[in-house]
Amino acid sequence: MRFWMLLLAACTGRAGGAEDGAGSDSAQECEYGMRFEGPDPPHVGDEWELWMTCDGIDTGVMIIRIYPGELAKIDGRIMTFVAAGEGKIRMQTGAHRVSMDVTILP
Repeated sequence: MRFWMLLLAACTGRAGGAEDGAGSDSAQECEYGMRFEGPDPPHVGDEWELWMTCDGIDTGVMIIRIYPGELAKIDGRIMTFVAAGEGKIRMQTGAHRVSMDVTILP
């Protein structure tokens, strides 16, 4: 339960438990996005370190996928591109998802 409250605080800017109404900030949904560190555009053999963001702030736990899967290997938040082609990177934290098109060059 404590972990979920920390994740909620990271994404809403609110620690949870506070009632909406007088004297408290109401929870607002944030703008989810994705950021990476690595060469742009990527080439086969390049690595990207990826983060899902909430209003520009890195979120904690996330799931990272690339479609089609044969374009890259994923280890934690590190994506190593192993084949040239076009694909889509998808990230998810809780019920929130973001995606980004990517073209990997030879």
